[in-house]
Amino acid sequence: MFGVVPKPLWLRRIEPDDRNRIQLGMRCLLIEHDSGPVLIDTGAGNKEDPKFLDIYGIENAGANGRTMLEDGLAQIGVRSDEIPTVINTHLHFDHAGGNTYRDETGKIRPSFPRARYVVKRGEYDFATHTNERTAASYFPHNINPVVASGQFEFVVREKEIVKGVRVVSTPGHTPFHQSVLIESAGERALFLGARKKRRANRLLRAPKSVTVRELQHEEADGQAYRLTLRPSPTPRRAAGVQAELSRRYVPVERTRGLSRAGAFLCQSFLHQR
Repeated sequence: MFGVVPKPLWLRRIEPDDRNRIQLGMRCLLIEHDSGPVLIDTGAGNKEDPKFLDIYGIENAGANGRTMLEDGLAQIGVRSDEIPTVINTHLHFDHAGGNTYRDETGKIRPSFPRARYVVKRGEYDFATHTNERTAASYFPHNINPVVASGQFEFVVREKEIVKGVRVVSTPGHTPFHQSVLIESAGERALFLGARKKRRANRLLRAPKSVTVRELQHEEADGQAYRLTLRPSPTPRRAAGVQAELSRRYVPVERTRGLSRAGAFLCQSFLHQR
């Protein structure tokens, strides 16, 4: 997780367990939009075996054999088949594992049957042509069922997916990683995917209408967020928006991975123009 930073230095920030693992979070973002809910990243899914879950310490089990992502969506009244758009920042198992699910018969199906899954074309090619270094992060069962159902929508450059929601290229974590820029009435939120490392979930410059204290508390108690952009009711900010961070959204999937970024890096960073 910390690259070449010596352990005695990063130990000052976070304490590992007896297996040298640190707690990270896999956070997804749901955007309420006029065209329907837009989901960014999907967590780790429900398909991995007990050995895998133990190695990474993944704690994401939900009701009815699904995951905490589906549970969180249900808590706010959103069904998986009501989501028309899923955006993958990239296709690592901890960000795209929830693209598909294993049903009660063992068959693997797309988790969001009516959604288009938006991902960079280069990321898809990179994920489906792995080598000894990358194969541990890209799993065919997170990808192939979406291919078979014809639900992938590939992009090659910056593009507006729905009004006010745009994908932008942010290579680094993977060569074709993308982040998601959300704009409304002159204010912006940027979901960085796995591009922000160290000091996870650090708040950048936030508009005044965001409750910074609440956001920092959310980081501490392991909750994911629902972001709502809407016109401010106050005359002084009539042309602006309020970004409301709701703790009702999705309890974070937890992992104690040795080297997986997870959505430890998946956070919405808010700033002004």
